[in-house]
Amino acid sequence: MRTFTGLHKRIGLRGMAAVELALLLPLLFMILFGIIEFGVVIYDLQIITNASRNAVRSGIVASTPREPVATFEAVATGICDNLISFHAASCSVSQTGYSSTATSGTTLTVTVSYPYSFLILPVFASLVPASLAMASSTSMLYE
Repeated sequence: MRTFTGLHKRIGLRGMAAVELALLLPLLFMILFGIIEFGVVIYDLQIITNASRNAVRSGIVASTPREPVATFEAVATGICDNLISFHAASCSVSQTGYSSTATSGTTLTVTVSYPYSFLILPVFASLVPASLAMASSTSMLYE
């Protein structure tokens, strides 16, 4: 049985470390970029949640006549356009329960949707979809 001694032993260990690095580096990059990518997804979900909250709030404030639909849709799209991470697509805003003569106590619901497109993760893992449909809905009573 032959064993490595001296210089041969150091070269053998160095080669083994290079092989281990080559095998583990793609996995480590996938984990690193997965953490970053899902952090961006959570950030964008928080943005569209705040956009729906601000939009419904601007729609329910006490005024006569009530603010038009375009006003609170502009609030939501303005927040999305300014704060969403990569602007692959724009937010879509829908509402239910709007009335220009709504009485106090009726409900207004605003839903903001955004199709998030993954940037790096689908390159490493084929199980990750290319895009993710996100939506946030907020309901409040008219003042």
